Amino acid sequence: MLKGVDKFQFKLTNVQELSQAINELKQTKFDIILLDLGLPDSSGFQTLINTRRVAQNIPIIVLTGLKDEDLARKAVQVGAQDYLVKGQVDSEPLIRSIFHAIDRNDMIRTIRSLADDLSKKEKKLRDIIQISPIAIIITDTNGIIQFCNPETKKLFKGMEKTLMGRRFKTLVDNERTSHHVSIRMNEDEIKYAEIETVDFTWEMKDAKLITLRDITRDIEYKKLLEESEHKYRHLFNKFPFPMVVLNKNGLILDCTSNFTTLTGIKKQKIVNHSYKETFLKPIEQLQLFSEIYDLDSIQELPDFFELCLNTSNRHKMWLELKFYTSTLNNELLLHVICRDITKIRASEEEMIRLEKNLHEMNSLIEYAPLAIIFISPNAQILRTNWAAQELLQYNEEDLLNSNILDFISKSHAQKIEGYYKGDIYNLKKQNKIETTLIRKDKRLIEVEITSTILKIGKNIIIQSFISDITSRKQNERNRELLLDQLHKSLEFKDRFLAETSHDLRTPLNAIIGFSSILLEKSYGDLNATQFDFLNDILSAAEHLDDLITSMLDFSKMQIGKLNLKKNYFSLCELLINLQSIFKPKYENKGLLFIIENIDEDLSIYADRLRFKQILYNLIDNAIKFTQKGKILFRCLTRSDHWEFQLKDTGIGIKKEDYDLVFREFGRIENDVTTDISGSGIGLALTKRLIQLHEGAIWFESEEDKGTTFFFTIPMDQDA
Repeated sequence: MLKGVDKFQFKLTNVQELSQAINELKQTKFDIILLDLGLPDSSGFQTLINTRRVAQNIPIIVLTGLKDEDLARKAVQVGAQDYLVKGQVDSEPLIRSIFHAIDRNDMIRTIRSLADDLSKKEKKLRDIIQISPIAIIITDTNGIIQFCNPETKKLFKGMEKTLMGRRFKTLVDNERTSHHVSIRMNEDEIKYAEIETVDFTWEMKDAKLITLRDITRDIEYKKLLEESEHKYRHLFNKFPFPMVVLNKNGLILDCTSNFTTLTGIKKQKIVNHSYKETFLKPIEQLQLFSEIYDLDSIQELPDFFELCLNTSNRHKMWLELKFYTSTLNNELLLHVICRDITKIRASEEEMIRLEKNLHEMNSLIEYAPLAIIFISPNAQILRTNWAAQELLQYNEEDLLNSNILDFISKSHAQKIEGYYKGDIYNLKKQNKIETTLIRKDKRLIEVEITSTILKIGKNIIIQSFISDITSRKQNERNRELLLDQLHKSLEFKDRFLAETSHDLRTPLNAIIGFSSILLEKSYGDLNATQFDFLNDILSAAEHLDDLITSMLDFSKMQIGKLNLKKNYFSLCELLINLQSIFKPKYENKGLLFIIENIDEDLSIYADRLRFKQILYNLIDNAIKFTQKGKILFRCLTRSDHWEFQLKDTGIGIKKEDYDLVFREFGRIENDVTTDISGSGIGLALTKRLIQLHEGAIWFESEEDKGTTFFFTIPMDQDA
């Protein structure tokens, strides 16, 4: 700012800390001190007080960024000659303030020096006061004016004849601001003066010397400057476009309120920061602020520049920047106007994406293996793909603008017309339909049509996918024929098994009955050989009878004719009955049959006959494959089902034979099972019976250590 004034010569010493300033003041004589109240090693009024202690005779002007009249008044009271707000003062007012401060300081020093020696140099003092360019008033200790110089009379023009003998306070307003007073000359005119008061001796009496410097023009200029600043700030903030202002060094000086609203960036985050530290860093590539190029030398600014900004809510915003220059107070400024082009960029990206998708969709439609036809609401064909042309044996030219009904057999024409003109618009109806198409070679093909409605702008297009189901329909007809034949075969098998079982059971019952009578020695004693032979005959007959019963039951389950008759029954009573039945078998092998965790009052809900059959098969199986040890049965009550466990200490099952356990007629072959009779249908039948009860069965087994079968029955009566 000092350099901006022509013919003003000065030497400026700049220090950052008060301690450095004190050292400089001790070594060098200075005319004036420009002081910032906020220094790294001192702040506030203490800075001014400490400076005044060292530099008692040097004028001090406070330069600060705080616009505070109370602060200004206190600063002047502490010892400052002036108080200027940075950003609100230009070069010339600053120079004027410096000269005034030096003059006032010299004058005050002179006055004080003269006051100390007034008794000896009173005449000289009077002469100095008379010619002083500043108004000087001397009052007694009560404030009554005793003397005033010619400048005082000029200042109080119109009242100069009545000054002597008046109380000084009646001439000025009582309120003082920063050692300034106002003088009301008349209703329309007010003058402002800067006032200083010192105590001294006048004519051998205690008195006060008051100096008044007319600052009316300075105050008016300051008001105009403040009004101008306020108008500029208002216009700047109301600028309709988001804008950032930078100096020629790339320092951000200001930004409009529209910019902070648009971007969400707080003003303090960017103002007084280099553009490289802000969102503007990408414009570094434009070299607007490089050492080679600067704003003064750039002939033509770029038309625009686009950059991506990450906002506070983690969204990306695209900004288009335009650059303009202007000059303010001989300083070149760069104005960057921002425009939000996020939607435009998104639209461009969406257009590229749609074009890509459209290209891919066209490729998918054209080379899709399924016939696709696009149809207008009045059933006119608009487009077909290669598969549709192959299906109908027509080229695309023959198909375009034809009616889809032209290719439908007459028996289906009415149904298809209703489908295309009404059904596909009804959400409650299926969008699929089967019909017969007529190819170019007059061959009829059965097809399934699936249609969807496409809305492109204001147009409605029907997209139909056509599948050739001729082979599938023929297979369905063949399958129905086969199912009919299979059903008849199953019915024949059932009749055959029923009749055969009846014919087989008649002689079997005779064999079992007569064998039992002979074994009971009702017709005489038997030798050992005869007893063994009859025992074998009875065992084989009973095994055959069980096999026939199991096969009949299994057959009934396969065709769903085996119905359960569920009811509550005592589990304990059933187990005692089975234990009695199997007692000769397990005692003959020296085995123990143990029942655990069975409450005598426990009743379960199941088909008693079939449940007994399940337990019979499992217990019989356990006795067959257990040579020593025991068989353990227990029942556990779960939250919604019963779990039954039958554990033996038999030969166990190899892991590779697990799949054979529940397979129909599946038998595990090894050295131990060779002599054990069985058809392999018992466990398969057991599994089916448990599944009929809505239960499940599984097992755990280890070779040579035994097997445990688990099965469940639900407690719910509705199961």
